[in-house]
Amino acid sequence: LEPGERGEAPPAPPPAELVLLRSYGRQERPPEPEEDEEGSYAARLFGTALHYALEMLGAFRPEALPSALSALRNRYGTLLEEGELEEIARRLERLLESEAWRERIAGAVLHREQPLAWRGGFRQIDLLAQWPDRLLVVDYKSSRLREEKHREQVAEYVEAMRAISGKPVEGMILYLLESGVEMVDI
Repeated sequence: LEPGERGEAPPAPPPAELVLLRSYGRQERPPEPEEDEEGSYAARLFGTALHYALEMLGAFRPEALPSALSALRNRYGTLLEEGELEEIARRLERLLESEAWRERIAGAVLHREQPLAWRGGFRQIDLLAQWPDRLLVVDYKSSRLREEKHREQVAEYVEAMRAISGKPVEGMILYLLESGVEMVDI
């Protein structure tokens, strides 16, 4: 262009794709108070609090339990009934006493609340156990409601981790129930 001449502005770039970020993992907020097929608000809050206590468990050893329960009370003590807090403590105690659980994760490096971006979505793996030659994806559940959906969820995590890592990957749902600890392989 010559001095004083006006040119055309270049075309505007296409708008960027908008990605809405939400809180994934780290159990930072209780679920919204609404009913759905997963259960009542109280049941979902209980599950969220149980996940939080598991996250706060520094190691899967009995000596780690008091600090995890203290963190649980600090965060959820005003939202849960005393009986619910005690029930979470019982479920954690049973897990820590489980020889089968200790054997299952023996020798693994444990990664808690691992974010996973896969096929255009964001997910959160509750626990990823890593050995030099394989991985184990663990998803915690406090109820067997929607068990088929739980299986689908873990199967998707396993598929993603297999594709990402190139290693053999197993999946497991760790049910921490009132009746005891159940490990379901996927």
